[in-house]
Amino acid sequence: MNHHELIDNLAVQLSALVLGRYKFFSASIESPRVADHVAATKLHLPRIEGAGMYEVSAGTLVGRLRPAFRIVQWLGEEYPTILWHHGNAERPFEHRWFSHTSLKQIFLRASKPFPANLVALAAPFHRRSPIFYAEQLRDLAKFAAMLAVSTRLVEALIAYLKARTNSRVMVAGISLGGWVTNLHRAFYNTADLYVPLLAGAALDEVFTASLYRNLTGRLARENPGQLKKVLNFEPEFARIRDDNLFPLWPATIRSSILSGTGSVMVTGRSRYWRRGISRRHWRIMRFIRICSGRWHGASPPSCPAGAAGPHLYQDASAFTSPELVRW
Repeated sequence: MNHHELIDNLAVQLSALVLGRYKFFSASIESPRVADHVAATKLHLPRIEGAGMYEVSAGTLVGRLRPAFRIVQWLGEEYPTILWHHGNAERPFEHRWFSHTSLKQIFLRASKPFPANLVALAAPFHRRSPIFYAEQLRDLAKFAAMLAVSTRLVEALIAYLKARTNSRVMVAGISLGGWVTNLHRAFYNTADLYVPLLAGAALDEVFTASLYRNLTGRLARENPGQLKKVLNFEPEFARIRDDNLFPLWPATIRSSILSGTGSVMVTGRSRYWRRGISRRHWRIMRFIRICSGRWHGASPPSCPAGAAGPHLYQDASAFTSPELVRW
């Protein structure tokens, strides 16, 4: 066990103690499939007038939810656009000096501006307190609806951008945002490029077969089939054959995938892999910068060897190998 894995294990165990009754899906596991939530979700973008934050109202199977998005940087219609989705339990638009959001760490602290327009999304429940967020996610249906709303918001923004520019659109996100990225590709596939960070398509196994099962309520842990029915979208994801997927995987995880060895929680190429993942934001930033910087041509970006740093991530084959990308 490396020190990153030790820290992750300790953090999850402490979180399980703190959560108490607020564990995932501890109140209810009744829910339609996430595909049904996506199909039923309705939303319309507000009038967009330049940079700034925009609130959205979405009709869902659990009532009205309120996502948001922020146009962080707009360089012009001739530039490609990155749609960025935050991770689990982040308050993505909080940028005080002590905050550690992925948007701030990856993009706003970059030494040079990204050569792309940047739009950041905020999922429902993520602009209030952590306790409020935890309370909402005691209900599996609300979690699935949250995913669906973010997926539909991504689609609405892509439609808006495609109608007004001839430039390419990248959808990217970390953790929860990676799952939303993959969901959008599975059900819409209208973006030019998808960069999911640390995510797959068997979302149910995060809560039933990984370390995070310690954060899941007993009712859900005792009914893994119900979580698979609601959250797993591997069949839909596997049907997409377009060569537009560039996932970011730690090198240690890739070696476990290809060799079948190592301390991994579950099996299957599209599933959630966990082995002491260190979220070195600057390496992720460099990977996204390489992708966006080589994006103006007709072909997908070609990430050079060592683009994400020599220590945690391997060369481009770690992101674009046939074993991981071409399904």
